[in-house]
Amino acid sequence: MLPLAEYVYNMSMHSSTDRSPFELDLEYTPSISLDFMANQKQHDEMRSLDGAAFIEQLLASLLDAQDHLHKAQDSQMAEANRS
Repeated sequence: MLPLAEYVYNMSMHSSTDRSPFELDLEYTPSISLDFMANQKQHDEMRSLDGAAFIEQLLASLLDAQDHLHKAQDSQMAEANRS
C-alpha cells in the first residue's frame, strides 16, 4: 500500500512548483501497471539524450521550478501580510 501512496504523491502537481515530483525528476510521469508499455517509447527517448541535452533539460526544469517557488513565496507573503 505504501508504494501506491508514494506513486500518487509523486504524480500529483504541487502548487509551489506547478509540477509533480516525477516531472521535476524525470520530465514525465511514469505509468502504472498496464500503461507501462505505452510510455516505454517516451522513456526510451529520454534515455537516448546525450549528456549535454540531458543537463540542459534538467537545468530548464530546475529554473522553472525555482520560478514557481518564488511566485508561491510571494503569494504566501502577500497573504500573511494582508492583515
